[in-house]
Amino acid sequence: MKILVTGAVGFIGSHTAERLQKMGHEVVGVDNFNDYYSLELKQLNEKALKEKGISVLKLDLRQPSDVDQLPKDINYIFHFAAQPGISSTSTFEDYFTNNVIATKNLIDYALQLEDLKLFVNIGTSS
Repeated sequence: MKILVTGAVGFIGSHTAERLQKMGHEVVGVDNFNDYYSLELKQLNEKALKEKGISVLKLDLRQPSDVDQLPKDINYIFHFAAQPGISSTSTFEDYFTNNVIATKNLIDYALQLEDLKLFVNIGTSS
């Protein structure tokens, strides 16, 4: 099975991607590498994923042109790409576009996948 994991260089996404790959699945990770959390930590997670044979795409799911670059042969989607609560360094617009617009774009993409079996939307803690 080919699995797309969004938010792949975050804590939950990276661990999920590693586990799925260890179970024998082909995993494609995607992340926008925003600076809400430590960019250095995200880069370390990316390196660890790539060392395990997991491809990581730097794409912004808020942008339809980026979503168009996602593979068309995905069987499962685990959507972890979301921004938790509004911090002092972000705006409501950041929160809305990262959580609502990006998810809508991903759903539109998923509806075009002929072999998609499951879309799991995790959301955030907020």
